[in-house]
Amino acid sequence: MTNDTLSRAFDLTRAMQSAADARDWVRVAALADERSPLLMNLSGEQIPDVLDQVRQIMAIDASITEHAQTDRDRLAAEFAQSRERIEAASQYQKAGML
Repeated sequence: MTNDTLSRAFDLTRAMQSAADARDWVRVAALADERSPLLMNLSGEQIPDVLDQVRQIMAIDASITEHAQTDRDRLAAEFAQSRERIEAASQYQKAGML
């Protein structure tokens, strides 16, 4: 992997982080798809500077994953609350028909 390729992968990773902060998960996925082939070309033998940048990418990825999990949990809770409200409205409507 060349320095330019790794720099591009790192730039895409930072763009993914910005998109995650904006909760633009479609953009995060698109950027990840663009970045994936760049990282797949990474060989096992690397100099310390390259390894440091790869570790930074991994740390950002972990942060994005945590952010996505938090957002998913929030959405699941909102969905459950919405279903409860729908059920309550349905019960109210049924009671009014008696």
